[in-house]
Amino acid sequence: MRPVSWCGAALVGLLWVLPASANPIPPDSVVLGKGLRITETGPNGAPITLSFTNNGNPILNANGQAPRFVDRIPGNRNTVTFTVPEKINGLAVTDFIQTTGNPGDPLDPGVLYAGVFSGGVMSSDPLTDYVAGLGAPILLPDFFPAPGSGLSTIYYGVNLADMLASTFTASFSFGQTFSIGALAALLPYTFSTTPLTYTPGSGFTGTPPDLTVNLTYVAFHELTSIPEPMSIALFGTALLALGAARRIRPASAG
Repeated sequence: MRPVSWCGAALVGLLWVLPASANPIPPDSVVLGKGLRITETGPNGAPITLSFTNNGNPILNANGQAPRFVDRIPGNRNTVTFTVPEKINGLAVTDFIQTTGNPGDPLDPGVLYAGVFSGGVMSSDPLTDYVAGLGAPILLPDFFPAPGSGLSTIYYGVNLADMLASTFTASFSFGQTFSIGALAALLPYTFSTTPLTYTPGSGFTGTPPDLTVNLTYVAFHELTSIPEPMSIALFGTALLALGAARRIRPASAG
């Protein structure tokens, strides 16, 4: 599929929610491919930021900025959805970073890094291809540092292949608190007190926190595949919407 110029398809904003109150950075170009839908369920008003990487390296625009999609969970449905393309700026989206912010805190306390690994080596294939081959969603829980933990932000990374059989989201409820030591027995997450990096052969690496530190389960996001014809249909709908908007645009005064 040919790449879609962002300038020629600003309406991909129907695929990526770009509220005026936030500061998203659109990519220079995208290849939609099959598409990957990420639906975040969490606290009302929580700001969500999604950024994209290729084998652990930020995907950049020509001006050096890293594209990011931004939204806030609305109170009327407790969920927000993003669509991740197969490629951004000519590079496969092999992994992503999602920040779940605390509505009552200016900091962003929960930062997830996700990719697909084998033997600690990240797959170079687009995430869209991996999720499309599963036939079932992947559910990833999100955490904030618990009050009194001494942390302002917690970072955690995961190999998506290790989450296929996880029952965490079905077994526990929002608001429950766990020590990191307890979570280590429940989830294949790598927790860190500093931003994670991808180290070939080791996967995501960072600074291990004290295992007695408590985290609160606050949200989860669901990864599902969007068949390629659906992505095309959505993009076509966006173009039609733009055409309609242009037809009904009132004439400017003067």
